[in-house]
Amino acid sequence: MSFDWQDSFSFSARQMAPAPTFLALASRPDIISFAGGVPDPAVFPTEQLQGAYAAILADPAKRAQALQYAPSVGLPALRERIVQLMRARNIETTADNIIVTSGAQQALDLVGKLLINPGDRVAVTAPTFFAALDTFSAYRPTYESIPFRPGGIDRARAEQAIRAKPRFLYLISDFQNPTGLSLSLEDRLFLLVLCEENGVPIVEDAAYDALRYSGNPVLSLLTLAQMRGIGSQVLYVNTFSKTISPGLRVGWISADIEAIRKLSALKLSTDVHTSVLNQMAVLQVTESDFDSHIEQICQTYSVRCAAMLDALKTHMPEGTSWTKPEGGLFIWVDAGAGVNMTAALPGAIEKFGVAYVPGQMSFAAGDAPQTCRLSFATANTERIGKGIRALSQLISGLREGANMNTDQYKTGSAG
Repeated sequence: MSFDWQDSFSFSARQMAPAPTFLALASRPDIISFAGGVPDPAVFPTEQLQGAYAAILADPAKRAQALQYAPSVGLPALRERIVQLMRARNIETTADNIIVTSGAQQALDLVGKLLINPGDRVAVTAPTFFAALDTFSAYRPTYESIPFRPGGIDRARAEQAIRAKPRFLYLISDFQNPTGLSLSLEDRLFLLVLCEENGVPIVEDAAYDALRYSGNPVLSLLTLAQMRGIGSQVLYVNTFSKTISPGLRVGWISADIEAIRKLSALKLSTDVHTSVLNQMAVLQVTESDFDSHIEQICQTYSVRCAAMLDALKTHMPEGTSWTKPEGGLFIWVDAGAGVNMTAALPGAIEKFGVAYVPGQMSFAAGDAPQTCRLSFATANTERIGKGIRALSQLISGLREGANMNTDQYKTGSAG
């Protein structure tokens, strides 16, 4: 007789949904997956990483350092390099204001540990990054949601949310996951002033800020806060997952030194430190023509983004709308009132051979079942076209409520 673990789980663990299987879908050859928000392995700097690991492990002193314990805040040399990378983005910081984390996901978890008590309010955009919601929810907050659409944020709702004095405001200011949208300069300033007036910290997630394909860069919230003399009010999160490799699990937080001290103690009790070997490899890659590498990544994704936007324009039925991002990895689709993209997902996968992320996952209140997130990062242009055709047939069928013979639309032969 097996042990029943349900009664032993914590309250937070019992409330957690099973981990999604989006990444597994990407490996099925019969599925065109727009679901996983993962980079294309073809753009990883494989040769540079091979050279970096070989050089580190061949040098006795470096090898000893790479395989030993290290400070929880991260290697000094990598933190200094991160300072240089941030200054290139018009952000002033110092190595003492940096802690290296095991990816941006751990950074968000550390932020949750640092700031959230059970029952506290946390302000988020609606929609927002669903994994951030999952991470913060382990600490049992309630959410104040601020609608975010192509026209910008709902300022009246933002005022209401921030004046409720949440523990912090979390947002992705550039090429948001899941919508691909970026906050305008006006909205950034509006939120910054609002948070300043109400004493609310901001957690700025900049995981996608390097992936710009068109348009002009907008100053980060942290930069704008520094210009107002309130830079210490912003916790800035970023990662090398989108520009080098997610498997290395190397990200960082830039914050006020008082917050860094607490975050360092929290990280020590979590995983001691981020892989030293991987930190050293990341440092070496960023010192080897890193700008050219990022340009190549952006060129690859720019072509795929344009292909998906063209396919959506060509194939989607009337009444469907979508975002037009200037960077990042995602496009947000609204299939229109009466369509439930959440309920349709199993059929989309098994009958149409196409996968996406239901938009409901990105709302704290589970709103907007008619929406979905599409990633253009890993499919080539041919598969993007076939996948969008299949998705348009699915949406048309849902609109019509017809009992379609779906075999003719199956995309499994797309290769």
